[in-house]
Amino acid sequence: MGILDNIANIGKSVIEQIQNPEEKKGSLTGMVLLEDGSKVNKKDLPYGSVYINEEGQKVYKLIKQPVAIESNAQMQQWLGQLETVAPPAISVALRCQMETLNAVFNASLAGMAIDNMLFGLQKSLQLTSDEAQRTNLRDNFCMMIQNFVFINEAKLLYASEENRMEAAQLLGQAGAKMMSCAVNMGMECIRTVQMGAVVLTAAMEGKAAARIMAKKITTSDVPPVVRNPFEGKEAEKMLGDLAKSLAKKKIYEEKQAEFDKMMNNLFPMFDRYYDIIGPSILVNGLLERYCNKITEKFEIRKYSGILSRITSFQPPRKFLAKTPPTDYDYVRALEIELNAEAVSAKKALQLKRNELEEYKSELKSIALNPFKSDRREELKQRISEQERAIKMQRDTAEIAETTRYKLEQILQPIKDEVASFRAGLMRVVDKYDVNKTK
Repeated sequence: MGILDNIANIGKSVIEQIQNPEEKKGSLTGMVLLEDGSKVNKKDLPYGSVYINEEGQKVYKLIKQPVAIESNAQMQQWLGQLETVAPPAISVALRCQMETLNAVFNASLAGMAIDNMLFGLQKSLQLTSDEAQRTNLRDNFCMMIQNFVFINEAKLLYASEENRMEAAQLLGQAGAKMMSCAVNMGMECIRTVQMGAVVLTAAMEGKAAARIMAKKITTSDVPPVVRNPFEGKEAEKMLGDLAKSLAKKKIYEEKQAEFDKMMNNLFPMFDRYYDIIGPSILVNGLLERYCNKITEKFEIRKYSGILSRITSFQPPRKFLAKTPPTDYDYVRALEIELNAEAVSAKKALQLKRNELEEYKSELKSIALNPFKSDRREELKQRISEQERAIKMQRDTAEIAETTRYKLEQILQPIKDEVASFRAGLMRVVDKYDVNKTK
């Protein structure tokens, strides 16, 4: 038997031990040797126990039933166990996932920044050359980031009391995906460690192979059964604690500002990391979702302080008494009203001109009729009055158009800047569009 046959047989033996660590056929006693030298029936060993097989290798009895995970603490425990034996690339990803879960369960909204997650992705990708694993890491990190954002948005929405039902629904959806992402990370670790053990031990014999098999995986390759902790009592408690911690308006505004800052940095960060991530449905969807929201906030900031320039030629309008919340609200309402006034004044002017033409046309048609002298006098009177009305309406229309134009001159540079800002965001959105990059 040649060396290649020996390696193949060793690999086959290891696969059987990992996937189904049962007695070899022909074993009559079922007794196995423990590390302390004692013997025990293997069926009496609890799952996770270590025994020595006939080749002198350490074997771990795997858990056959899927793990039940019902809380963040249990998920942390499961991921933490896997992280101790994970290869470097997966270890980085698992640590990042655990930190992200702890962050989103924090009622204060304090959490790891998105750039830290992207840095973690970069580091993980540098530590593996397996393309399938690199793809899986990219997808999982992107899902992690997407749901980190969604969960923080849901918590802020809940604390603002604007729409708590929508917030709870968003939290449940994002939370389920976040836990699914954590499971994907864990299962990737299990697959990688098991396959790594097979490949390495297939090329070794004796003690070297035994050392490789000392990698401890005390869970099965069956995905755990996970209850979404972002729904039910745990989520209610977290949201209740959150609402209490952000009860003061000043504190809430500070947290909203932190979230806005994170979102403003979202597009530049994903622009920088595009070469690492590549086209992604998850990233494209995330960026597209927030493009309009970020643009709107940028636009509101640009309108701040503009009222002083407007009141120099336009006295405050009646709707100012309603105290709009921002300069943006007032100015956009004013723009709508002035545009409507200019259009209305122009239409009224045209109607009066049309009426004048009708009077003149009728007067011309009866100019030589001796029986229409009274009507001619009436028409002449109406024409005179209509010409005065047209002059007044023309002045009104000119004032309305001039006022509208002055406002437009002030607003157009802002609109151009906002349009340019949005175009910059959309450039990053389109970068990640898998359809546009084909």
